[in-house]
Amino acid sequence: MNKKIILFSGPVHSGKTTYLANFFGVPCDVTGGFLTPDENGRRIIVNLENGQKVDFQTSESCTEEVLEVGKFRF
Repeated sequence: MNKKIILFSGPVHSGKTTYLANFFGVPCDVTGGFLTPDENGRRIIVNLENGQKVDFQTSESCTEEVLEVGKFRF
C-alpha cells in the first residue's frame, strides 16, 4: 500500500488553504485529511473526505481553559 503524507507551507495568509481546497475539492476522494480555513472570522476544521465542518476556534467570551496562539483561541 502506497501512503503519502504531504506537508504544504507558505507565509501567513498567502492562500495555502484556498489553493488546497481548489486542488482537492471538498469533499474529495482521499483516505484522510483536513483543512483549517477561516469562516466568518474564526477557524474551523473541514474534513476532506466528507466536507463536514467543525468549530475549531473558541469565542472571546469562552470562560473555559483555552490555548492562545497569536490572535487565535482554541
